[in-house]
Amino acid sequence: RKKMGTTQACLLFMLFGICLGKPQPADPMPLDDIQATRFINDPVEFARQAELALGATATAITRLNWNYESNITEYNEKQKLDFQTRYDAFVLTMGKTAKGMDVSQVRDQAVRRKLKAVTAMIGTSILEGSESDVFNKLVSDMTKTFSTAKVPKYKEPTTEVSLEPEMTLRMAESRDPEELKHYWKAHRQSTGAQIRDMYKDYIKMVNKAAKLNGFESGTEMKIEPYESDNFLTEMAD
Repeated sequence: RKKMGTTQACLLFMLFGICLGKPQPADPMPLDDIQATRFINDPVEFARQAELALGATATAITRLNWNYESNITEYNEKQKLDFQTRYDAFVLTMGKTAKGMDVSQVRDQAVRRKLKAVTAMIGTSILEGSESDVFNKLVSDMTKTFSTAKVPKYKEPTTEVSLEPEMTLRMAESRDPEELKHYWKAHRQSTGAQIRDMYKDYIKMVNKAAKLNGFESGTEMKIEPYESDNFLTEMAD
């Protein structure tokens, strides 16, 4: 998880049956579509337009997240955060519109599920203004801390290695339990203290967003898209 919007966008892709084809422009934010869809009173037509608009924007935010997480630079972070602000506003507009739709006359269950999925995408996008910026920067900083930490190489304490690619490769390939234990503990010791307070703030903000969305907790909000009344029990089993 990371910020919820990206994960739920993937779920939305599967639900809508969107297949990503050739690469799209880096910034295809359809601002005209945002304004147009706000005033559509036809749930079926809204679902159709939402599918197209959300497909384009979710592709862009996923690509920008990938660019940042695979190459953490100030430039990539700024690109991601700038677009995330616009993306959140977009998702919030679409989600509120879907939530306010009168579906009493909609018999097509696929359309109903699409509208529900769009509504569920609101998530932490409901945190507006400076609070939204704080949340997005918080997620970015946790990602940076986790991904850039360096730890002593196993049995070579004067040499440092990073999560990518060294530690990831060793965790995948090594069959030495002591080596695996070394990297597991060293990485968490290197990142845990730095992330602990940030994560507490993250949980508080996610729970606040959940309350604003009508949920009891962030957990309840995050499992909503899975359409299961017993999700936690199923995962425990």
